[in-house]
Amino acid sequence: MPVLEGACNLTYVSNGSVSAISYDANYIQSGISSSSTFTVSSF
Repeated sequence: MPVLEGACNLTYVSNGSVSAISYDANYIQSGISSSSTFTVSSF
């Protein structure tokens, strides 16, 4: 899947499996901060 150019919000997860939230009791998902962004650009 291509990534669109522009600002993106950054979120981290403790388990990257597709259905981890269903079976991983220790699963967490969080934003780095409320204003954390990074920019995607072609070179």
